[in-house]
Amino acid sequence: MTVDSGPLLQLITIRRLTFAVAADDTNLYFLADVKDSKVVYGIYEPATGWYEEDSVEFYLNTTGIWRSSYRPGIAQIGIMAANFDESRNANYRRR
Repeated sequence: MTVDSGPLLQLITIRRLTFAVAADDTNLYFLADVKDSKVVYGIYEPATGWYEEDSVEFYLNTTGIWRSSYRPGIAQIGIMAANFDESRNANYRRR
């Protein structure tokens, strides 16, 4: 799915977001392609505050029951903006 308009995108610097999830008999696959005009990272310690900076986060709930907190069967996968190579992209802004 590609999202290129809407109220959320008007509030932030993301210009386009494409995401997808697929599975086979053994694996679960994720795709996120985010076009952001100002990527922000380096403000918080990676081990404690990475989620307060630009990142892509996937939440998995394999329990089949709606929950608002982490429990067995519920997980978060986070990919920090600092994982990407800023030398190839002039739009990265480290604070």
